[in-house]
Amino acid sequence: MASMIGMLEQRGYDKYVYPSQGTNNVTIVHTGIYINSISSINELAMEMDLDIFLRHRWHDPRLKGLADHEIEAHSLLRERLWQPDLFFLNSKNAYFHDVTKINRAVSIFPDGKVRSSIRVTVKLHCPMFLRDFPMDEQTCPLTMESYSMPANKLQYKWHAKTVEIRKMQLPRFNLYHPPTPHTCSKSYRTGNFSCLQMDISLNRQLGYYLIQVYVPSFLVVTVSWVSFWLSPEATPARTSVGVVTVLTVTTQNANIGSSIPKVSYVKAIDIWYSTCLFFVFAALLEFAMANTVWRKELQQLRRQERLLTMQKQQQENNRDNDGANIDFNKFVPLPYRVQADTEQAIDKKKKLVTARKIDIGSRIVFPVCFLIFNLVYWPYYLRPEHFHEPDTNLEL
Repeated sequence: MASMIGMLEQRGYDKYVYPSQGTNNVTIVHTGIYINSISSINELAMEMDLDIFLRHRWHDPRLKGLADHEIEAHSLLRERLWQPDLFFLNSKNAYFHDVTKINRAVSIFPDGKVRSSIRVTVKLHCPMFLRDFPMDEQTCPLTMESYSMPANKLQYKWHAKTVEIRKMQLPRFNLYHPPTPHTCSKSYRTGNFSCLQMDISLNRQLGYYLIQVYVPSFLVVTVSWVSFWLSPEATPARTSVGVVTVLTVTTQNANIGSSIPKVSYVKAIDIWYSTCLFFVFAALLEFAMANTVWRKELQQLRRQERLLTMQKQQQENNRDNDGANIDFNKFVPLPYRVQADTEQAIDKKKKLVTARKIDIGSRIVFPVCFLIFNLVYWPYYLRPEHFHEPDTNLEL
């Protein structure tokens, strides 16, 4: 290797000069990526961690004849070679792996071709649109670009075997088809620069949210309907059921909201929790209305019972007073006059008061309305395009 370094010095090799400088040609760097793992996807920070092997191939005519066979360049020789100035445009952080030695390899071929491979972990910014959360799909881009050399000097292209990905299973997402690579161009005041982009398509798994979010909140809503089978006069029991269910739905919504970004638009999970909160709060209001109607009717029934008692006492007094015939009804206000069958009417009203009718109607109206909501909600968000089978053959 020392002799090769000496040969480079004799040829006046400068690692700061790109291979095609002084010619009318453009240096072409063919790039490929092997995705080793996707270690983290964070919706709150909208970022994704990738562990990748970044591969480059290019031709440097200044290295032609440096060796008569393919050689692996050691660290001293690598430091003296020209390297592409690729950087990750949407990265937040990145680092190379150096255990047990730096994970990097450079091969030089007799015709001057160079092949480079390096392992890097990069934290990417992944803008996510969460309107359909948690039944959403996300596309996270990986954009690579030349940092200092414009497109008329250096261009990046995907080589034939562009992107490979190791078979993996993510905890909350599915990779439903291989990453999609394409070329692009960026324009700045300093010129046009060549860039590469790879889109990673993710489909969120719904199982966790069904178990931890939808099923519990669904059960809380159904528990709130228990109060419809309790008597309107059972104020402590019905109040407890209503207040507890409202607080439970509110707490569940706050918990799930703490794990996702605070966005200004309405998400699918917001619609679900808002509807659940509406139903449990409406059940609490239903009790307030039924209890109010029940108390008013109870007062009316008691008033009628008092009038009936007074009528009976007056009739008994009339029979005791030599059969005098006094019509008590003429002393009773017209709205409260009691007929001969008053006792039967009161018994009937006790069984079919308006408050009880409200509860009986609620037993039907609430479940039917919630069922209609579910029949609209789930078909809309579980559209066919939301369900892609994970690709079981992701290695290209």
